[in-house]
Parts: sequence; C-alpha cells; structure tokens
Amino acid sequence: LTHAVSLGNGFVDFDDPVIFLENPLLRRSDAGALADIFALDRRNWRPLRDVSHWLDHLVHGQHPLLAHLHNLLLLIPLVWLTARTFVGLGASRGVAAVAAAIAFVHPVQVEVIAWVSGRKDLLAGVCFFASVLAFLTAVRGRRALNMAVLGGVAILAFMALGVMAKGHLIALPAVLGALLL
Repeated sequence: LTHAVSLGNGFVDFDDPVIFLENPLLRRSDAGALADIFALDRRNWRPLRDVSHWLDHLVHGQHPLLAHLHNLLLLIPLVWLTARTFVGLGASRGVAAVAAAIAFVHPVQVEVIAWVSGRKDLLAGVCFFASVLAFLTAVRGRRALNMAVLGGVAILAFMALGVMAKGHLIALPAVLGALLL
C-alpha cells in the first residue's frame, strides 16, 4: 500500500520521455534492436535498463501503470537481497528485516518508484546486492573448489549486469575489497 500511489502516476517530464517514451530503439520489435541496444558506440550505454524497457514495450507498449508496476515488482528482490546481505554481514534476522522494511517503505531514492526511468537504479541495486551476497557466500563458505569458482563467476556476472544497468557499479570491486578488511 505504501507505493500504490505510484501506480497512478503517469510519466515524469525529466527522464521518462527521453529514456522510455521517445527512445526509437524501444519501439522496434526485431532482434536487431537488441544488437543496437548493446552497441558500444551508444552515447548513454545502459543496455540492461534498455532491454528491460524494450521488453515493457513489447508486452504493453507505453502504459504507465504497467511500467510503474514493473518497477515495484523489481523492488521486491532488491529488498529481499538487502535483508540477506545484512544477515550475511552479521546482522540478526530481526535487524535485517527492519532495515529491509524501512528500505522498502522509504527507499533512499524515491525516483526508483516515482519515475519509470528510475528502473536503472533498481536493476543496479539488485545486481549490487546479489554480487555482494555471492561474494560473502564465496569468502565465508568452506566449499569445494568448483563451488568457489561458481561463486566467482556469479560475482562477476552480477557486477557486469550491474554496470550495464548503471555505470556507477564500476566501483563495486572497491566495496568488495573493503568487505575483506
């Protein structure tokens, strides 16, 4: 109920027109659009965000209610991963649940709920916390070598996806290094 008001929002005049409504790549339904979305010569290269919006266009066109609902549905795994990461860092399940509930009820950036174009932050957040959780599992677990390699692959995959959502995640290795201290 906290975020139900966002479902009545239309598109916001800041980034939503440029990123979602007027993006010619999103209006194409051919497989070549995917290649163009991942093309490295694009000025605003955020292919994970753009693939997510492209899928929205394929499913429902430019319906603001469904685009906002997609953002809200992405908030669920973000909150769950946040709580799991807090537990992985040593917090009790109760503290982790309270922290996750606060993050869900009032995210640090309300744009992720209010703007359809805020999806890049949701996707980056999911990838960030998934990578940190995979890192904590790999570092603290006593598992066979093949599981450690699999954990390393998961860390790199989530980090790469996160950078494709929002370039700020390029700093993730520094965060992971700090967790070793």
